[in-house]
Amino acid sequence: MKMTPVEKVPGKTGHYGDLQGMLKEFMAMDAKVVRLDVDGYKSSTVAASCISIAIRRSGYPIKSFKRGEFVYLSKVS
Repeated sequence: MKMTPVEKVPGKTGHYGDLQGMLKEFMAMDAKVVRLDVDGYKSSTVAASCISIAIRRSGYPIKSFKRGEFVYLSKVS
């Protein structure tokens, strides 16, 4: 095993913080259902998976659905 000295640890490249802000914004909206534009992800399946994890971690009463290539969020009452 080889060790290489570095100046600092690289930052994270995940979108977790962005998703939490998006979920908070959705909860503040009056809309019950929204369709998401999932730019920045390899596919809509990957985006739906990441969004689903972010919803579970947030604790918000939200369900996510993937229909075709679109991802939807729905508030659960």
